[in-house]
Amino acid sequence: IELASGSTNTLTDGGDSTSGDGCITAKDDLTIKGEGSLVINGNAKNGIDCNNDVKISGGNITITATDNGIKAKQSLTVSGGTTVITAGEDAIKCTDKSDETVGEFIMDGGELTLNAGDDGIVATVSITVTGGTISYNVADKEYSCDGTVTIE
Repeated sequence: IELASGSTNTLTDGGDSTSGDGCITAKDDLTIKGEGSLVINGNAKNGIDCNNDVKISGGNITITATDNGIKAKQSLTVSGGTTVITAGEDAIKCTDKSDETVGEFIMDGGELTLNAGDDGIVATVSITVTGGTISYNVADKEYSCDGTVTIE
């Protein structure tokens, strides 16, 4: 998804959880880049639900979801942009129940604001933050990982 400079794009699901797991559902990799704005309203479940890798390198993204803000089974990489997530459950979830060898969160730039009814970031394998800023307003843990956590 490339966000054109000066544009505001809004996606809202119908609130019916039988139609998919996310307002944006990707069977493969998903990249969000550009200088515009994207508003995602996941009324039924997740804001973004991806079977593989999600990469955010730009844009002003606002995600509101009843379940998880972003669910990426393989990984989520944030290298730029400003993303605000408000989720009923976890803001960011990088897990795959059928494969415990995947599930990474990587951040080396950009800004994240995480508001969650549960955890801020959940990953199975690793959480690596080497740049950017993260603000948390969560009911439980800021981050949770079964593997390695590196925050510089």
